Amino acid sequence: MESIKVIIVSTWNIPCGIATYTEDIIRNGTSEVDYEVFQISKSDWAFATKGKLEEIYKDFEHSIADRDIVYFQHEHGIWGAERGHKFALKNFLNFFKIALKRQKKIVISLHTDFSESRINKNKLFYQFKRWKNLRRIKPLVKLINQSKSIVYVHSEKSKYFLQKIGVLENLIKVVNHPCEAIMNIKEKDIQKCSTKFDYELNAIIIGMFGFVGRYKGHDIALNVLASLPKNYKLLIVGGQHPEDRSEYFNYLLEQIEELGVVDRVQITGWVSQEEAEAFLGRTKICIAPYREVGLSGSGALTWLLKSNRWIVVSKIDAFLP
Repeated sequence: MESIKVIIVSTWNIPCGIATYTEDIIRNGTSEVDYEVFQISKSDWAFATKGKLEEIYKDFEHSIADRDIVYFQHEHGIWGAERGHKFALKNFLNFFKIALKRQKKIVISLHTDFSESRINKNKLFYQFKRWKNLRRIKPLVKLINQSKSIVYVHSEKSKYFLQKIGVLENLIKVVNHPCEAIMNIKEKDIQKCSTKFDYELNAIIIGMFGFVGRYKGHDIALNVLASLPKNYKLLIVGGQHPEDRSEYFNYLLEQIEELGVVDRVQITGWVSQEEAEAFLGRTKICIAPYREVGLSGSGALTWLLKSNRWIVVSKIDAFLP
């Protein structure tokens, strides 16, 4: 039997949650599916001229020529949100149209809800903004419905929001982030990584895992830490995303100084999977004080769930299931 040829449009070969998600799909695939990856990057769009964009679109069209299915990973940032939401949406729409022109079956994994579906405040300004944004996204919704493209989301709430903007219910599939068996973190593995708190006998280490970003609430965690007894420490396992151009990371460093918690905070920077598990073995409590930004799911939280640690999270839609 001939294998099904799938090309995944995604970030790739960089420390990135969506790149890891794509890697997991391919690693856990079967011999019946032949995967390729068309790599995109935030840096592709940051300063791209019209000519450069056309070059990328032509490269994409060539890459999908012999593929049966085009599988898009979607999160606003990886499609160019730094140049504005309008640009990111138009950019994704151009890719979508190329796949349709080549008569490919299309699948989308939606990692963040379309913001147009989440404006539900009653004030006239927000209603006008929602109306304006819905007009912008309407062409994409129309193409999804007409082409009967499948859209994967990670929660029932995300499905609800998609239906609100007009995507047909039968095209939306809820696929929870897979959670593997409980980790077996051995003492000898824990000793491979050290923290600056190791020699404090009464230290209670609070862990945050994954890339540093404003929506993950690291600044919230620092403010809470400042109000806790001094034996509570914060271990941030991760660092600034390689394609993050915001000033948030620098802001955090300043906040650590201002709050007087320099000796109670450690930021490891990016670490390997094995190192992350070793650091996890040193934590007592894990936290995820995320802000509501329309996440459909969280790979970092799913990973923590298999740690058998206490986890304190924000009450946001992505975490409620």
